[in-house]
Amino acid sequence: YWDYLGWSDTFARPEFAQRQRDYRRALQIRNVSTPQVVIDGRRQAPATAEALQIAIDEEAARRIFPPEIEFRETGDRVGVGSGRAPRGGADVVAVFYTAGPQTVEIARGDNRGQKVRHMNVVSAVRVLGPWTGRAVLYPLPDTASPDQAVAVLVQSRADRSILNGAVRDGR
Repeated sequence: YWDYLGWSDTFARPEFAQRQRDYRRALQIRNVSTPQVVIDGRRQAPATAEALQIAIDEEAARRIFPPEIEFRETGDRVGVGSGRAPRGGADVVAVFYTAGPQTVEIARGDNRGQKVRHMNVVSAVRVLGPWTGRAVLYPLPDTASPDQAVAVLVQSRADRSILNGAVRDGR
């Protein structure tokens, strides 16, 4: 979107664009866009507190015994417990991000000259490996700086739904 308007998105990465295309197919929406919030990989919602809470509650009611996720004390590994794997399998995905706000000055396009505030900007998304329903321990890659937070998700390959997730704050 930003590139089309003549300003390169400061935070853009090819893997993020691919993730948006995957969500477009899974959510059956017409165009690739940047959703405000995707909940459990099943639906998108505006980031208003009320809409978000309703969507989270509805999706939580659908969950069936998700696998536990636990960060090891050393901070360099994460364990995913056993459970029922979805048809088609699942992946364990690490999402590295800088918690809190970041401000970017827009150089071109519709928002030229404005400063835009972004929250919890993602810097990397890495698939740690497959999850087949058995307990497994994954090393966390050295992708991010120690002050970055990481969210670990167990995500269905077939419909992109999130089976469970856990967050480790930056150090």
